[in-house]
Amino acid sequence: MMNARPLRTDVRPRRRAWRMFASGAAHLLAAVLWAGLLAWLAGRVLNDRFGWSQWLWFVPTPAALAASMTGLVLACRPGPSRARRKRRMALWACVFIVLTGYLLFIEHRFQRSDASPEGGLRVAFWNLSSPVEEEADAHAEAARRLTGDVVILASPSGIPWRRFTALTRPPGVTLVSTGLFAIETRRAVTRIRPVIQQERMYAVIVEIEAEDWLGRPLVVCLADLPSEPHVSRMGVAQRLHAALERAGEPAPDLIVGDLNTPRGGGAIRRLFPTLREAFDEAGHGWGATYPRERPLWHIDRVLLGPAVKAIDYDIIDPGVGRHRAQAVTIIKR
Repeated sequence: MMNARPLRTDVRPRRRAWRMFASGAAHLLAAVLWAGLLAWLAGRVLNDRFGWSQWLWFVPTPAALAASMTGLVLACRPGPSRARRKRRMALWACVFIVLTGYLLFIEHRFQRSDASPEGGLRVAFWNLSSPVEEEADAHAEAARRLTGDVVILASPSGIPWRRFTALTRPPGVTLVSTGLFAIETRRAVTRIRPVIQQERMYAVIVEIEAEDWLGRPLVVCLADLPSEPHVSRMGVAQRLHAALERAGEPAPDLIVGDLNTPRGGGAIRRLFPTLREAFDEAGHGWGATYPRERPLWHIDRVLLGPAVKAIDYDIIDPGVGRHRAQAVTIIKR
């Protein structure tokens, strides 16, 4: 009797099924990546003009760049058509290069401004985000290290006022409270007027002595706007604009604060068309302030009115807190 040979299993159908599954998964992943990139692009075009589009506006560019890198790697996979693979690779490479250029030279600016920061009025701002008691000393010390002719601190309520007043300050520096904001200044504050305090919105007009270089007081609007992502940024900007008009205040020379919408948004630009971003005018480096450890969004901002211009703008890591600080040097335009 002859020995029976073991049956040989044909692995080709199994390999074919695996290739079909891998190809399908790759196509699905590519579709997801393209959808993410289109969402990012729609956010850049429509930004925060509409309630639904502001969600897309908050999609950070590094996420889109990571998607393009993933797509480029995915495009290198082998396939039945070498020409098709080359086209995929060229397309994803172009997307990656364009996004890299946008990130480095438009959204962030890795070429330093040619303007000299010497002279001018230096205004610094930091949102302390109401630190808890055990972090109060570290926040107070970090606030003391901020330098400028005018230093504005938002939400310092977690730090007892006596700790601020006990900090050693250079001669001629005074401390003024507006409620939500504390102002350390070398120049006299001539007027303080709250203009809105409702629905988690706070704005106050502060006039600072500047006759020697501006010919009149510097008008500063300090603002802290809602952070909830579902709140319409256009609606917030409209309420702020209406509050300033009802108050009969002159157009501010600066709007400074935590505006809680990324730089370049259409809501602020549409309602305050004469204002310019200080970072766009004199900023350099990575232009984001939140979250402090790995900032993705530039929500702490300085907007410039027609009478002034920025000659330097810095984003500073204070070492504690959830936000980075910012400092701008301005002169008469």
